[in-house]
Amino acid sequence: MTHMTNRRSGMRMRTSAALFGCIAAMMLALSASPVAQADDADVIRQAHDIGIANSDVNIISAGRSVCYVLRLGNRPPDEISGKIARTFVISQDQARQFSLVSANEWCPQWSGLFVD
Repeated sequence: MTHMTNRRSGMRMRTSAALFGCIAAMMLALSASPVAQADDADVIRQAHDIGIANSDVNIISAGRSVCYVLRLGNRPPDEISGKIARTFVISQDQARQFSLVSANEWCPQWSGLFVD
């Protein structure tokens, strides 16, 4: 019986070690993921090129909010662009373009959501 208890204990330890190893590997992979390096001046320039005439501060704030809302996962891309269109008083297409610029800069993993 002692042999069986030792065997089960050893299996539990190996399982725990494997689980810990998997968790550690996932955490390492997530921490090593590339982080978007945004260039605020570039976003502002592109926003102006699209036809957005708001202040630089508002442009950056709205652009970062695109990624924030995407990260929350509770709004579809067209709803996000719609909010941008209403806020900046621009067309839906201009808002989609701005959302794409913002995603490209701050959350490239979601930039494909705003492509035509």
